[in-house]
Amino acid sequence: MYRQPLPLTLEDRTGQLTNSDFDDMYDRLFLHVARQPGKTTTKIYEMNIRASRHRSKQPLNRDPIIVLEFMPDESLGTVTFLKPPYQGSILMSRYLKKTSFFGT
Repeated sequence: MYRQPLPLTLEDRTGQLTNSDFDDMYDRLFLHVARQPGKTTTKIYEMNIRASRHRSKQPLNRDPIIVLEFMPDESLGTVTFLKPPYQGSILMSRYLKKTSFFGT
């Protein structure tokens, strides 16, 4: 019988718009999302441990695994994947769609 792994369920550990931590509820993946105010680039880092008050104060001594580059007007830009084996860039518009309340 083929068993699929449970899907990732990420919990926002900080509730902040910038420098957020997202941890899988089964401790399989820990992400830190960082964006400097006034910049159009958001970086996603893979972390080794669950988020805590102490981890968020430590400097990031690693390279991001994903970089989201928005346009100067905050419209969709490019997603760049940096972690092997999925390296490369793709336009956000290829898989993200801006929708209204009624879906148009």
